[in-house]
Amino acid sequence: MILNVQNMEKYYAMKVNVKYFAMIRDIVGHKDDVLDFFEETSTKRLLSMLCDMHGKDFKRVVCSDDESLRKGLIFLLNGEAISNDDLASKILMDGDVVAIMPPVGGG
Repeated sequence: MILNVQNMEKYYAMKVNVKYFAMIRDIVGHKDDVLDFFEETSTKRLLSMLCDMHGKDFKRVVCSDDESLRKGLIFLLNGEAISNDDLASKILMDGDVVAIMPPVGGG
């Protein structure tokens, strides 16, 4: 059997690890999800999917009415903070790690 390697990538899922912290972890009920994507996906689309996937309490705490990130929450992509303005333009890659957390306080 001869495989066409150029077309093989469409059969492999891109894996993205989403980590939840503090009250967001409490709402979700676990510390992370590993999600598979078979097509190009933006961080904004991921956030929308998470809002649908985790229900009304998650959506109330994490997502604004327009399905952007609620003000004050922190959204990291591979350790880099992503603003609401940049959510649509950041495209996820295989192996990316996303973290969603409330603001960090201290003194």
